[in-house]
Amino acid sequence: MRTLPRAVEEIVHRYLRRLDELAPGVVEGVCLIGSVARDDFHAGASDVVNAYWRPWLARARRPLSKLGVAALGAWAPAWGVLGVARQRFTIDTGRITSKLGAGTYARELFPSRWHRIIEECIRIRTDGAGPSRYGWPPTRRRDALDFMEYVIAQELGPER
Repeated sequence: MRTLPRAVEEIVHRYLRRLDELAPGVVEGVCLIGSVARDDFHAGASDVVNAYWRPWLARARRPLSKLGVAALGAWAPAWGVLGVARQRFTIDTGRITSKLGAGTYARELFPSRWHRIIEECIRIRTDGAGPSRYGWPPTRRRDALDFMEYVIAQELGPER
């Protein structure tokens, strides 16, 4: 096994310590193997989903929480839908893509039942160009959170 140069190791440790100060528990919950620079990065799927996406989804499902209210806007649904799609892309291909690339991948991968929310989130991510596919924000919120739950369940099964 190769070791990192000492300077790189120190920078990584400082970064992870600071991250742990700002978001306790995240450092334990995320497993990164490989290197983006060497194009062999792989995220620990269960770690990322369990440490970030499941709690994010649970908070967004509470309608009066900050995230629950934010999910009525445009940003939160796009972040969640394209975020879990991006995670799925990495799990399936071993590569990293943009959120827009993940949206395109998701549109091809998932059943047509989900295309409306995926296309809406792609629209939001591209500066909200064109009319919304949703006339009522709570419907978009519901579809976004249901899609996220569907993708997470496909990746890891029901919540443990």
